[in-house]
Amino acid sequence: MALSKAQIQRLQMARRQAGIPEDEYRDMLANLLPDCTSSKDPRLTNEHWDQIINYWEAVYWRRRSRGELAPPGRNAMFQTRGYWAQKNKRGNTSRDRFTSNDLAGQIAAAEARLLALGKGPHYCAAIRSRIGGDAASPLQQRKYLAALEKTTEAAAQRRSEVPHA
Repeated sequence: MALSKAQIQRLQMARRQAGIPEDEYRDMLANLLPDCTSSKDPRLTNEHWDQIINYWEAVYWRRRSRGELAPPGRNAMFQTRGYWAQKNKRGNTSRDRFTSNDLAGQIAAAEARLLALGKGPHYCAAIRSRIGGDAASPLQQRKYLAALEKTTEAAAQRRSEVPHA
């Protein structure tokens, strides 16, 4: 999924704060993705955003410790050393955190739809166990939701194909 307008704006804020020249920025994008020269490229994902921010954070604090850059301003991206690196761990992107608030409700609704189709709670538990991994991670929860939705769609389709007597 392409970066949101807010993510693109924050990238530009971070680039300026870290003192990254425009040509270096374009080279970095091209290294991430072939022929990518703009943050508006639809191939850029949340993982790319997190990688760029983590890298620029390290650059900022290295330059800051050498006295090359001014202290962070009130609305600066890099307020505290290591903030983005700690926050943006693999599988826990900014968009994951944004959407995770609604994820539990989406899962509950999908489970309810399966129950309405005659599949019991043990059926949902079996789907969750097949997904594996840490059930609390946003990535695993998304996989579980996708599996529930796919199963619900297939069960509803089978139900509509059954001839009524």
